[in-house]
Amino acid sequence: MQKNDFAYFVGDAWQKGASHTGLDKQDVLKIIQANLDGRLQLVNADSIEIIPGIRVFISSKHTYESQHLLVSSKTEKVLLASDDCWFYYNLDHLLSVPLTSDAHAYVAQLRRMKTLVADTQLIVPGHDPLVISKFKEVSRGVVRIR
Repeated sequence: MQKNDFAYFVGDAWQKGASHTGLDKQDVLKIIQANLDGRLQLVNADSIEIIPGIRVFISSKHTYESQHLLVSSKTEKVLLASDDCWFYYNLDHLLSVPLTSDAHAYVAQLRRMKTLVADTQLIVPGHDPLVISKFKEVSRGVVRIR
C-alpha cells in the first residue's frame, strides 16, 4: 500500500471536515491490524518492484493515492487495475468513475495503463463481471489469466 494512502486512510480522512466517503471503519481497523502484524508493506514510489515480477504504480486518485499492479511472467504482462479501472467500459472509452478526487488524473491513468502492456486485453478491471467470461474460471469467482 502506498504510504500516503495509508496515512490518509487511517488518519486524515477521519479528521473534522475531511472526506472518508467509501471508507469503512472496519476496513481501517483491518489495515491497522495488518500493519501491526507485519503483513502490510508500505511503499512510497511509483513504478517500484515490490517482489520479483510484481511492480506497483501510483494511480488515479480513486483513493488518496491508490495503486495498481503489473505482473510480469516470462511470456506476458498482466495489469491488475483494481479500483484504478472499474470496468472495461472505462478503459475502452477513457471515462472516469464518479468516486474519484480527480477525474482528469483517472483518465490519464487509464491512458498510461494502456502503455504498460502489449495486449490491452490483459488489463483486468477491478469490478467488471466480464472478467469471469473473458478468462477461464477455475473456481467460483476466480479466473486464470494466461
